[in-house]
Amino acid sequence: MIIVVSLVKSEDTQTRKTIVKKDNHEKLQQEEERIKEEREKEELRILEEKEKAVFEQYKDCQTLDIGVVGIFYRSATTKDIIPYLNIDDQIKLTKEPTNPHDTSAVKVMYGRNKLGYIPAIQSEEITQMIDEKKIKKVIVKTAGIARAWSWEEGDVYLNITIFYK
Repeated sequence: MIIVVSLVKSEDTQTRKTIVKKDNHEKLQQEEERIKEEREKEELRILEEKEKAVFEQYKDCQTLDIGVVGIFYRSATTKDIIPYLNIDDQIKLTKEPTNPHDTSAVKVMYGRNKLGYIPAIQSEEITQMIDEKKIKKVIVKTAGIARAWSWEEGDVYLNITIFYK
């Protein structure tokens, strides 16, 4: 009989330990989520401040927001880079007159990586701006992966803002 009581106590203690471990694990997960949310809010706040500073610096310029096209055809490495681009990253616009589809084609570059192109409907205008040295700054407006469902691979997207005079 003492053995049975001892087993019951042992099982009961084990159950309590499991409940305590589970409770601690849940608290730890909640704390990690809270810290992650705070970090994301702080990063967003910093990016918003940087964006305000850029707009203030170029307040005498006009702006043109453009959705970059042709990302689908880029390498996996380039597609992996795009969602992590932000306002600090140096984006360059480069003419590509030898492009067989559009002699006014303008590449959107990040370092040595071709991210995509300015849409053909706007490429002639942007080519002229490049020739006339009107473009003062190009920034990443938004970048990421658009997914309808969390399990989908999704489509990479990039929108830029051009400051020009």
